Amino acid sequence: MLLLFAGSVMDLRWVAGLTIVVMLEKLLPRPDLWRRIIGGTLLIAAIWLAFRGFQ
Repeated sequence: MLLLFAGSVMDLRWVAGLTIVVMLEKLLPRPDLWRRIIGGTLLIAAIWLAFRGFQ
């Protein structure tokens, strides 16, 4: 919920993207596999942004 609040304060497109990701996670088969894929992707993106920075 905090992520949704912070995203909605910044930009509504972030909330729409997060909504799509959560919807896909819930509707696709084998949700445990999708949770790992989504989590790993977000972790890699966070590390990449931390080292590269926002430009």
